[in-house]
Amino acid sequence: MERIAVVIPAFNAASCIRRAVESCLLQEGVEVEIVIVDNNSSDHTREVVTTLINEYPGKIRLIEEHKQGAPAARNTGWKNCAADIIQFLDADDELLPGKLKRQLNLIRKHKADMIIGTPLLVDGNTREVLEVWEDIWKGVAHGSHCGQTSANLYSIHSLREVGGWTNDISHGQDTDLLLKLLCRG
Repeated sequence: MERIAVVIPAFNAASCIRRAVESCLLQEGVEVEIVIVDNNSSDHTREVVTTLINEYPGKIRLIEEHKQGAPAARNTGWKNCAADIIQFLDADDELLPGKLKRQLNLIRKHKADMIIGTPLLVDGNTREVLEVWEDIWKGVAHGSHCGQTSANLYSIHSLREVGGWTNDISHGQDTDLLLKLLCRG
């Protein structure tokens, strides 16, 4: 069974981190390595993660990153993974059942460095699927039409080649990473 690392940056995520982690553990057809990177939380995030580590031994690791921001936490996470395929997941998001296996199959079939996914936004009873544009360059230019952090799947090779996330960007982090990957080819 192939292994996929899920990197979850966590900042004051005590109220939602369990849901994110359990959505990863429910993925079928892949072995999941979960790396949670605490990014200066001041709530009970570390305690909740420690409880999860004890409940699911050998499945979850906790790393602390003292540089502020999700890009630094994501970079710390993927640089400490053993898997060749990386899933980034925000602590307040969750993976739909079967997501990792479906996208892994696409990466393997097309010998791709990444797969751009279609995120499902849920706000109360409202559900919206963001359309991914066929022309990726236009999708990048028009914001969220090029996938989002939790919808895409990356090879660690491609992340290494572009140096991962840019640490000092506070908005448009996904777009920056996608542009670096697209420029690389």
